[in-house]
Amino acid sequence: MPSSTAQSHARSHALLLLQKLLNLRDSASPLTLVLDTLEQSGKPILREFMSRAQISKAKIIYISFATVRKPAGVDVFVQARGKTPESLRAEIVSHYPSGHTHKTLLIIDELNPLASSIPSDLALFLSSLITSPALSLVGLYHTDVPLSLPLSFSTSYAPHPRTLLSHLATAVLRASSL
Repeated sequence: MPSSTAQSHARSHALLLLQKLLNLRDSASPLTLVLDTLEQSGKPILREFMSRAQISKAKIIYISFATVRKPAGVDVFVQARGKTPESLRAEIVSHYPSGHTHKTLLIIDELNPLASSIPSDLALFLSSLITSPALSLVGLYHTDVPLSLPLSFSTSYAPHPRTLLSHLATAVLRASSL
């Protein structure tokens, strides 16, 4: 059993890493995946990322598949539902700041529609959005919502989109009740 000193050190290390993630410091994570369930929503985590980004004067681009109205503090609100991946990417990238030094936070409120529509190209799509070290992408994935994958995908040897997202992400946060 680990000593209380080791547990204390591990806890403070975890808190420091979480603070770096939330404050978008040192390019801590280009892709942060937030996993939630119906029991415990990940929306409060997204709101915390947005409030910290506002404090640090980062540009916030909110890509909405489920949210109807623009959340408070968001600089750019992109309605994503019904768009092709190419047109969505073009619209998102058009809102990037001209210099690559300005911090930018991309928030995708629901990754499930993307994972269902382009499971084979999901990694390519997400990596094409992260064009500079000053850009961080935070995406929410509902773990208990089943995906409707195309028939062509079900016979391939490609990993499930959730597995792919977990491997791509440099940080994975799981929302759970205390």
